[in-house]
Amino acid sequence: MLLARFPRVSLCELPTPVHLMPRFGAAVGHDKLYIKRDDLTGLATGGNKARKLEFLLGEALEQGADVILTESFAQSNHCRQTAAACARLGLDCVLVFASVEPEMYQANLLLDHLAGARLVFAGEISLKERNRILNQEAKQLEQAGRRPYVIPFGGSVPRGALAYVDATLELMRQCDERRIDVRHIVICKGTGGTAAGVAATSAMLGKLFELHVVAVEGEGGLDHMRAEIIDIADELLRILGRRPLVPVADTFTLYDNYLGAGYSIPTQEGIAAIRTLASTEGIFLGPVHAGKGVAGLSDLVRRGSIPPSEAALFWHTGGVTELFVRPELFQPERRGQG
Repeated sequence: MLLARFPRVSLCELPTPVHLMPRFGAAVGHDKLYIKRDDLTGLATGGNKARKLEFLLGEALEQGADVILTESFAQSNHCRQTAAACARLGLDCVLVFASVEPEMYQANLLLDHLAGARLVFAGEISLKERNRILNQEAKQLEQAGRRPYVIPFGGSVPRGALAYVDATLELMRQCDERRIDVRHIVICKGTGGTAAGVAATSAMLGKLFELHVVAVEGEGGLDHMRAEIIDIADELLRILGRRPLVPVADTFTLYDNYLGAGYSIPTQEGIAAIRTLASTEGIFLGPVHAGKGVAGLSDLVRRGSIPPSEAALFWHTGGVTELFVRPELFQPERRGQG
């Protein structure tokens, strides 16, 4: 009932499963590690953006939109799922990329193309400039008689973050049914909307768990990133008409020490986490987002920030296609000729 008044379309296979990870837990020293499989949402190889698009495109259709525009980098998981969702719903899609056009399309970019999206390569430009080009494209379409709907970077606005209020309540039901007392949740922070949805729900209900947010992009520094999450969560609570039982700022801890050299740049720890989870549980991560998140989880366990006596969960938000952008990172070692 909390979300019933917000228009929504069906794009996901829900609920996504929760799995215990006994072999990975043994590898890192914790026997109560779980994973929430939002890499299995079902749209275009899965991922967290599909949940957000249910609410964003629900609003777009209610407004009569016939073309969707959004922007990011060329290997954006958000753009990949937006292109696929538009194809499913019969909407045109325009993607503006802060990249030059590559000679060959691969990974997410190839999927964008196959889904029928129009790709606009704007070069190496800032977020502000991307927004300008995105809005310019929308204005031109409107002047041509179209009805555009613009989705901001990553869909990380309160309307999109509604999805992770819904998802957190889904997780709580699953834990209740299985009698799992999850005390710690680890989640990645890119544009911040997913973490904001989880944090807002925790604040609304009185902080039922410790939320550990692993930054995978570091623009503006820790204070700026923390403010991004809080601002989205506070606005989310406002549109829900709910007062938090605890301040949003008290519901999460944000870490930037697993980021490495920056967004989309793999770390050795992330690569090791990808290899370990794949070889122990058959679950695959990408090096841009989830690989760094699981590296963070592993380190928090080793440092005692997540005690072995308290159940913990990693929220897998997808991005396996990232593996195919840098396959050289995961090649087997070659033995020399005798």
